[in-house]
This record gives sequence, C-alpha cells and structure tokens, in this order.
Amino acid sequence: MNITQPVDSGETRRTVALLNRLLTACRDSRHMYGAASQDTRDPELADFFLQHAHYRSGVVQGLEGTIRELGGRPQEGETVAGSLLRGWMDLLAGFVTEHDHAVLVECERAERRLIDAYENALSEPMPMSIEIGLRRQFQAVRNAHIQITNLRDLRAKTG
Repeated sequence: MNITQPVDSGETRRTVALLNRLLTACRDSRHMYGAASQDTRDPELADFFLQHAHYRSGVVQGLEGTIRELGGRPQEGETVAGSLLRGWMDLLAGFVTEHDHAVLVECERAERRLIDAYENALSEPMPMSIEIGLRRQFQAVRNAHIQITNLRDLRAKTG
C-alpha cells in the first residue's frame, strides 16, 4: 500500500497497532492454510489450500511493508489461537474419519475470525490509502470464506 496522506504520530501509532493485529491474524491464516494443505488427503484440496497460503503470504508482506512505511516495526510471530488451531488440525488427522471435512470446518472457523479482525480494523479511522488496501484484502478474505464454506457443505453432503 502506498501511503499518500500524512498522519500525526498518535494516529500513526494507532494505525500501526491496528495493522500489526491484522498482520498476526493473516500470519495465522497463512500457517493454517499451509497446515491444511499437508493434512488433507485430497490433492485438489491441497492445491486450493496452497493457493490461499500463497495469497496470504503476499498480504503479510504487504502489511509488513505498510507498517514500515509508517515508521513502525512489524510484529513477529502469530497468535496462540493460531498455533492451537494447527495443533488441533494435526490431532484431527489421526482420529477423524471424514478428515477433509473436519479440516474445512476448522478453516471456515479461522476465516470467520479473520473476517472479524478485518471488520474491527475497518471500523477504526485510518488514512484513506490504507483503508482502500484493507478493503481489497477484506473482499478476498470474504471470497475465500465463501469458497471454504461451499466446499465444507459439499463435503458434508458427499461425505
């Protein structure tokens, strides 16, 4: 995102904090898709997850760049919830008969949390150039959520 509006230091700090919260949520999503691609038994589903992991990597890089442009420092790591989700998905791999459906259920829940994170972020004031970029990312997250929900529901029916 290219920053075109000057912001005062208080506004900048708030924006950097907001972007760092999104950054960790997007890292969680990227790692979740990577884990899902390894956990699924369906090669097409693995490719789907890898595509989304790759897209999220680009989002993470973009957020890191924007934070740096604002003079901030990108937060390292991910959330505890993200780590727990991947551990849960790995545990499911050994115990659930309809494993791919269970992975999709967990991915849908994770995408719902990411939607919530974007909705919270977009409810805050920020420079217009940043908001435009976040809205574009948010639309991609919502589209991914719809795709995952549809796949989840299809797997439940064909199970």
